[in-house]
Amino acid sequence: MSDYPRVSLANPGNRIQDMGRRARIPSGLTTSHSLIGVNRARPRDGLSRPCRVGMACMLALLFWAGCGPEKPESPSTPTPPPSAQDRAELTLLLTGQALSTLKPCGCSEDQLGGLSRRQAVLNTVAPDRRLVIDTGGLLAADSEQDRIKLEVFFQALTILDYDLVHLDPEDYDVARQRGLVQAVLFDWITSAPSAGPDPQLRRWSRTLDLAGREVRVVVAAMRADAMTPQGLAEVFGPESAGPRLHVVITPDEPPVEPGVVSQWSGVDLVIRPAAANEPQVLHDGVAGPWVIAVGRLGEYIARVGVRWGADNRPVFQFKEVAVDERLPEDPLLVELYENYKLRVKEERLIDRMPQLPLPDNLEYVGSGTCKSCHEYEYERWATKKHARAYRTLVEINQQYDPECIACHVVGFGYVSGFRNENSPTDLRDVGCEVCHGPGSAHVASQLAGGPYVAPGRPRLGCIDCHTPEHSVGYAGHEEEYLRKIVHWREQKSP
Repeated sequence: MSDYPRVSLANPGNRIQDMGRRARIPSGLTTSHSLIGVNRARPRDGLSRPCRVGMACMLALLFWAGCGPEKPESPSTPTPPPSAQDRAELTLLLTGQALSTLKPCGCSEDQLGGLSRRQAVLNTVAPDRRLVIDTGGLLAADSEQDRIKLEVFFQALTILDYDLVHLDPEDYDVARQRGLVQAVLFDWITSAPSAGPDPQLRRWSRTLDLAGREVRVVVAAMRADAMTPQGLAEVFGPESAGPRLHVVITPDEPPVEPGVVSQWSGVDLVIRPAAANEPQVLHDGVAGPWVIAVGRLGEYIARVGVRWGADNRPVFQFKEVAVDERLPEDPLLVELYENYKLRVKEERLIDRMPQLPLPDNLEYVGSGTCKSCHEYEYERWATKKHARAYRTLVEINQQYDPECIACHVVGFGYVSGFRNENSPTDLRDVGCEVCHGPGSAHVASQLAGGPYVAPGRPRLGCIDCHTPEHSVGYAGHEEEYLRKIVHWREQKSP
């Protein structure tokens, strides 16, 4: 286990100041239990970003590494002063369904996403004309690595100055078990049944001053089966005379059909999970609210512009903004990710991964053993990128990450396969047995002069590692990629 301190909840004397959950005293990470879930409006002029960044840095230091050098402040991209017409617009910057993705893996060019690049997109809108909201789905699973990532997400969302975060049932349950919801520095709501019936945990509101006109914004977290006319009326109340924006965030995927959407009266915008990585408009507001999905894996930020007409009803404009690798990175978030990699190493997560027995008592023998009979193929393979796969992880200190290592070594997750940096060196890289399978029975039959025995299974296919997220451009160019790894004289065997 590492020496990183955990969040302490033992000191009831610490109190959040009147500016909201972002403001806290420097003596610890605790919060008054009576304030959990209370949605206090944070004045836009209450805390400068350097103050919030400083507090986030302190939180990061306490979480990860104790004392250390002062963190640099993140760059701020200046925004031009808005015109009178622009002042009447509110921009929602929406993320969600990160699914444990802190940043792209870096295995190919032109990858999208990464927490460290989000600030460049957020800075394109002046802080007093935007609401930055994460709609949930931070985690993909509930492993120890996912739980560590949730701590990183909480710190990153604080540094990025999110106005509101929806914790879906899985996010909330893990955050509560880790003590994170008690020490959170941003406003949050949840749709988790385990949170209980407290409406303050499911509803957030803020009154905004947009060019001298007050606009009431209400955001509710609701399961799809609760989105009935009665349930929505209980959350949003009666119709108001002034301009308003009513938003529902749901962790479910209710059908977007006219007969269903028309029942969501009193709602202007519904946000639900997506199957695609790109944000999408699923319903354009005809006979019901707008329905959108914000995409997956943090590759895009959904930008929703809002204006209010003479009838005080919101009118939306939708745009997807790619989190492109050419965007500048926030130094604080870069350092946060480096600390995460250190945490993964110190926790020895790679050693905790289960090792499954191979079928038929097979074992991996390593690429060096294959070389004794297949010297030509081995020497050709040694000139290819597959033969440097492990080294690419070492160069970025990612060789201790169990999520990365599987596609860069032989047999990770199986008995006799690669385990850690102390494993035999010829189990490193995308070696012979990754594609051809464990070779112990094949080698034994050849040495004994017996009948031919093919290497066994499992065997990884190209698309097991060359997924759209990890290998941009692979799909549709399979033959081109295959030519890059040709290392055989004989016709390629099936």
